[in-house]
Amino acid sequence: MKKVLLSLAVFLVVSLATYAAVRAVLSDPDGHTVKLRSVPPGAIVTVDGVPLATTPCEAEDLATGPHEFSFVASGYRKRVVNTSVTEDTELSVKLEQYASSLLTVRTQPSAARVFIDGIEAGTSPLGRKLAPGKHTVSAVMKNYEEAIETVELAEGENSELTLQLQPSVVTYYTQLIESEPHNLYHHCDLMRYYYVKGEYEKLCTVIEMALEQIASPPSSNTAEGNVHWKSRSRFVQELGKTKGDDMKLYEEALRPHYLALVQESPHKDIAIQYIVFNYYAGRLNQICHSPVL
Repeated sequence: MKKVLLSLAVFLVVSLATYAAVRAVLSDPDGHTVKLRSVPPGAIVTVDGVPLATTPCEAEDLATGPHEFSFVASGYRKRVVNTSVTEDTELSVKLEQYASSLLTVRTQPSAARVFIDGIEAGTSPLGRKLAPGKHTVSAVMKNYEEAIETVELAEGENSELTLQLQPSVVTYYTQLIESEPHNLYHHCDLMRYYYVKGEYEKLCTVIEMALEQIASPPSSNTAEGNVHWKSRSRFVQELGKTKGDDMKLYEEALRPHYLALVQESPHKDIAIQYIVFNYYAGRLNQICHSPVL
């Protein structure tokens, strides 16, 4: 930290010394003052490459001779004026506005909140007139990941941008579980996500959903049943991971939730309790080869 502060202090000293040296070359105690104006006001002014201020302002103590004045404002073309200063004078410039570009933003799905260069622009789809150049466009929506893209607009260009929003991890797997409740692979993926995030109550909610499916499985003679019976082994393995990864974590954070699943849900099939109790006892082999599975 001390080295960082020392480096910063050295940088500031050198910068100030450089600026002072440049000003010494440009200025003359007996020099001239140039009043600087622009239309519109608020343009950033540099004199011979040295930043001065925003218009309206004054450049003081300028030495007699040629000087370069530049004016820069957002949405306007840069204006550079080279002139010789021989007396106190005023320099006024009119900046030429860029032809604005039209950007139309759409999202999939629609009705997302759209931000352009960090400022909320509205709800998609929408159109905005922007200055030419690079712009960062983002879209956010509940249950979806934020989508961000950078676009570069040419002067006077009409452009369209479509942002594809991807469902969040939780939304993605929840939708899969709702569409294929018999497929325990989806439950396992969401269980692993909650486990890694440390959201154990939510993890146990997914386990309970899986146990409900085990309590009333589809017929093994159907395609759904075939997937269900194959995915049961993965479900038991996933339970084993939560215990094997960190025994202390399992005992303190997960096991109480697992027990609550059985104690608070007496209506569940006896097969569920059989699975859970054998799991607590560490008899994963017995679970996998039991008639229940």
